Amino acid sequence: MSRQPEVLVLVLGALVVLLLVVVLVLWFRRGGRVAESEEALRAHLQDDLAAWVLEGRRLFTTWEERLEGLAELKSRLGGLAEEADRLRIEVSHVQEMRAQIAQLNTDHARLAEDHARLAEEHQRCEREHAEYRELLARIASLAHEATAKPLDP
Repeated sequence: MSRQPEVLVLVLGALVVLLLVVVLVLWFRRGGRVAESEEALRAHLQDDLAAWVLEGRRLFTTWEERLEGLAELKSRLGGLAEEADRLRIEVSHVQEMRAQIAQLNTDHARLAEDHARLAEEHQRCEREHAEYRELLARIASLAHEATAKPLDP
């Protein structure tokens, strides 16, 4: 909106030049109408000038309304830009969360594989343990039998 004063000065300058042209045209017309009285000419000039002033005011008011509308649009655009920035940040957070979810899924799959491998190893260890218990029971039984028998001389 830094160009508003420049535009306003240009519009007002154009209006002043236009008014000067109207005054000069009316002045030269005066010379051609010698029959009209000076007061009639002044009244006519004032009417014409009044019409031009009113038209200038109307144009100025229209111009101000358009500038106000432009300022409102600029404000809305600023709000939309802020909203777009906020949404970009949210999208980046969502993308980060998706990456974390993918990593968690990968970690979960690896842990499930480790769990399955450890469950198999546990079963193997339990079978080994059962075999060792059976072996110890057999050794204990043999030892008991050996001590229960009298030694033959």
